[in-house]
Amino acid sequence: MGLEQRLDPKGTSEMGAVEGASTQVANGSTKKSYRILVVDDNPSDRFFIKRAINAHYGCDNRAIFPEAEDGQSALNVLENLPADETIDMISTDFDMPGMGSIEFLERLRGDARYARHSTVRVVVNSGTERNSKEKEDLLKYGVLEEDILRKPDKHYDATSFASVLDKYCPK
Repeated sequence: MGLEQRLDPKGTSEMGAVEGASTQVANGSTKKSYRILVVDDNPSDRFFIKRAINAHYGCDNRAIFPEAEDGQSALNVLENLPADETIDMISTDFDMPGMGSIEFLERLRGDARYARHSTVRVVVNSGTERNSKEKEDLLKYGVLEEDILRKPDKHYDATSFASVLDKYCPK
């Protein structure tokens, strides 16, 4: 079954909702926690991405952040993730030394070692506007055009990721 059959345009997969941990909030109710793999060669960008995501949820403990500095180290994180842990979303930089996002996605979607992660939604961050060929390549691996986020000039804030978090990791 191809990726286009596993992921519908609204971002849900044939596997259904991913079971995750939960966090107790002030009023006593529990909310789902998310595991979001942050892949970026710049440690400052990883920091600001995590901070923006936490700000979106209004607290510091709704998201768990495995990190990687390039595509190959992200694949290593996924390969070594315990069987009872899942990744809910991947945020990756487009341009990275070593293995960039296109090769990372090609391996993630096509290599049997990563089959259990093959339908995870991926958000691509980019410092520049991507051309139509790059967007076409990303779409081939399930990244919608609205999931290609432009890196802000200074730093990320809660609105940077709001649309994709609301879609793939709702409050």
